[in-house]
Amino acid sequence: MSRPTKRTNDLSAKKRALLQALMQKEGIAARPEPTIPRRSAAEPIPLSFAQQRLWFLDRFDAGASAYTILSAVKLSGLLDLAALHGSLKTIVERHAVLRTTFVEHAGPPVQVIAPTLELPLPLVDLH
Repeated sequence: MSRPTKRTNDLSAKKRALLQALMQKEGIAARPEPTIPRRSAAEPIPLSFAQQRLWFLDRFDAGASAYTILSAVKLSGLLDLAALHGSLKTIVERHAVLRTTFVEHAGPPVQVIAPTLELPLPLVDLH
C-alpha cells in the first residue's frame, strides 16, 4: 500500500528549510509550486466549456425547460420566516455561482457575478 506524498507546502518552515538544504547539497533544483493566478474582479470571466454548451442550447431553443430541475419542500409546523430568509440569504452570499449571470457584450458571453443579490421570499398561506 503506497503512502500519500506530502507537498512541500504542507511541511513546517523548519522541515522545508532542511529539505531545501538537502536538495541543494544533492544539486537538485527546487521546482516552484504550480499556482492558479488570482483573477482580477474587473476582468470578464469567460464561460467554461459546459457553460458555453448550455448557453448555446438556450440560444438554439430559447425558453426550453430541458435543464430546469423542479423540486418542492413541504414544511410543517410553525415557520420562522425571518430565519428561513436569513439562511437562504447566507447561502447566496457564500456561493458566487448563485449570483452569476451570463451577459453578451461585443463578443462572446461572459459571466457576471453580482456582489449582492436580494432574494424576495413571497409567502403564500394556503390555509
